[in-house]
Amino acid sequence: MDSETIYGWSDLDSNSVYSSSDDLKSASTEFNLATHAHKIYIKAKEVYKQTETLNLSAGADEKNDSYDIQSTPCYSEMSFEHLVKLPANIPESEHRVSVVILLSITFFSQMFSRDFCITFFEPTSIDLSHRMQTPLSLFPIWNIAVGVFLTVPACMAINKYGIRTCLLYSCGLSSLGVGVRCLSMIGDSAFILHVSALFLSSASVVVKPLMVTVSTCCFLTGERNMATGFLTSASMAGSAAGLLVKTILPQEQPYPQPAVISFIANLVCMLLTYYVFPHEHNKRKYCGQSADIKHKYDVHSISFLLQTVLKNSDLVYIAFSYACANAVSWPWYQMIDITYSKVGFPQNVGKDCRLWIIIHTCALTLSVCWLADRLVGSNKRFVILCHCLAAVFMVRVVLELCVKSFRRTIKSLVFSVMFAFPLSWTTQSLLHELAADYSHPLPENIAVGLMCLLEMLCENCMYFILYAFPPKLLSKEIFLNIIHDSSHRRWSRNQVHTVLEIAWNVLEEVIPVTTANNLIN
Repeated sequence: MDSETIYGWSDLDSNSVYSSSDDLKSASTEFNLATHAHKIYIKAKEVYKQTETLNLSAGADEKNDSYDIQSTPCYSEMSFEHLVKLPANIPESEHRVSVVILLSITFFSQMFSRDFCITFFEPTSIDLSHRMQTPLSLFPIWNIAVGVFLTVPACMAINKYGIRTCLLYSCGLSSLGVGVRCLSMIGDSAFILHVSALFLSSASVVVKPLMVTVSTCCFLTGERNMATGFLTSASMAGSAAGLLVKTILPQEQPYPQPAVISFIANLVCMLLTYYVFPHEHNKRKYCGQSADIKHKYDVHSISFLLQTVLKNSDLVYIAFSYACANAVSWPWYQMIDITYSKVGFPQNVGKDCRLWIIIHTCALTLSVCWLADRLVGSNKRFVILCHCLAAVFMVRVVLELCVKSFRRTIKSLVFSVMFAFPLSWTTQSLLHELAADYSHPLPENIAVGLMCLLEMLCENCMYFILYAFPPKLLSKEIFLNIIHDSSHRRWSRNQVHTVLEIAWNVLEEVIPVTTANNLIN
């Protein structure tokens, strides 16, 4: 809205009033109308100033704009008073590439550390004593629980203190978490592992909000999808690398070398952030707000947040799309070895498929983001297309896993999996940018944080279901594979105990439990 539009309103108002009565031809009436039109203009201007929120893109939507413009953002009465932020823009445009590279390395290291050190549901990832397997199966919930409580505060911290400061704290927490995890080499301690998981999960909370903050503050329209896609691919690759290394390493003892390397990598990222990452300007921008408005939103900020999100139906739809695309698929990806073993596929197929899924996802993400940047405004269409194709391949995966007649060959199932999940995960970057586009009057990173919060809640429900009703991890195929593998390796005490459990479960599948008890007794 501009002054010409407002003047147009006043002219329209005066014309309608002129045409409504014949008594408006007198000079006094004309003077009254002019006064009335001027009041309308002043009132409209006040309303516009109250509801205006400056774009978070730091004035970077025009080619001639300078990246040193401190316009991020001046929040109005429609937003929180305590979200008035320091400008989070990068001061010089030539730093954009170096910032993205540094953030990509940092996100890769942090996500690798988190998913390598935090044990998941797979038996291949349980490398400690049997008495600790039950508490360790709750480890994935740390990622979700910490994210639920810290996502919104982390976004507020980014808005208040800037990108560099929050990134430093994130690197510090990640280094501390890996350092604590290294202490588990001395002896088994569930407390040490849970403390490490708490630090690592806290460090990863800011990853996705930082992605969209850097994208909107440092890049032009037509470049933001590619920047977000590059950062998303780096974080996803780090997470997958942590899971992959966890499964291919021998299980006789904890892993000192990868943990120490991860600790050093996080320290290096923290030093690079401190010395290389551009400094931000420390000048606040305040908007005029009445005391009543400040008091209202200070006291009821959470209520205002919920009301604002619920009124923004576009943001709600985007959030549900993001949650449905990721909440179920990521736990399945973590247990891909179990899924393939249940249908009689060799274990190496699951490990190879896990690696190539992420490679395929990164390639698809960068390709789709590049196309979306070339066709500005096409994010929504690309998201719908990717989801439709992913749904088609997902139906094939379900049919091949559940119906033996559809399960022709290993290659057929792997082909379906290689497109079902990567196409679904490819939309992450595009949905981040869509959420930023529809975030008004909230900051972009708050909108993305709330979207990730919904996804975490849905994923948390999946983990609770898996913990309460665990799938049958043990089958006759797994037992035969382990017995066949026993001639090629030496077994530790924990693994012997695991094999005995597998034998007992196989016995339960073959004959009734009462008969099995009689045989053992």
